[in-house]
Amino acid sequence: MSKTPGDRITTYKSRKRRLPYIHNSLTEKKPKPDDDGLIKLPAPKLKSEKSKPNFEDIDKILEKEPSSDKSIPSLYLLLPSNILEGNLDAEKPVKEKYKDSDFPLPKSQKSFKRRIDRLLPVIPRILAGDEELSFYYTLALEQRKESPHKTMLSSEQENVEWKRYIGGFYGLKRQHFVSRLIMARYGDELRRLANKTIVYWGPETFSTYVLANELLLRDVEKQKGLKFAEAERYLKDSIEYGCYVADGVRFDDDIEAGDVLGGKDGGEGKD
Repeated sequence: MSKTPGDRITTYKSRKRRLPYIHNSLTEKKPKPDDDGLIKLPAPKLKSEKSKPNFEDIDKILEKEPSSDKSIPSLYLLLPSNILEGNLDAEKPVKEKYKDSDFPLPKSQKSFKRRIDRLLPVIPRILAGDEELSFYYTLALEQRKESPHKTMLSSEQENVEWKRYIGGFYGLKRQHFVSRLIMARYGDELRRLANKTIVYWGPETFSTYVLANELLLRDVEKQKGLKFAEAERYLKDSIEYGCYVADGVRFDDDIEAGDVLGGKDGGEGKD
């Protein structure tokens, strides 16, 4: 049973309360009760064979909170300089380490957009609590819960382990491309949501470092024929490649910028 605004919610102290499931294979900790209100966006219900988290007893949907005047800088500026500027000392051994790896790294924006367009309907299901959540959401949630602030301050950014938010072998360039597609389709809805974790990170940053990774995880599931947990491990094990090699691999800009931002079909294309 899905939750809608206005439903009576079992209080935290009630013995009948059931904890919401959040996949947490990275930290191996049991999920903790949280007050994020996951909100349904208008979208058709899709069939899924995945296990679904139980959000029946999650705390009531929050009233929208005003954002802080302190804005988060450019997404790229948040990352360590050795990722932003490239680290030749790290790139060479990392490239050698993964030389025999068969990563399904897209080399065409047009064909990659087509792959991601098929996955975009998953976003409303994630926000509604109808999809299994990966460790990326868990990382973002724990970061927010450690802060007393409603939105991330610049001083807090120094404590974020940004490398852990890189989408595995895909790298930041492709991760950011996916985020643009998400924001083009669901940006207005994300900016209206009162979910505390989204408010804390900001819609654009949350899209890049959490939601884009959720889609990348599902993409590698399909491309490599992996199960959910296997896909998570695959991305975790290839973070080095994503940080130091992937962005240097060609990613042809073979569609117009307006097609990406407008969410139009990029047509056929090959990697």
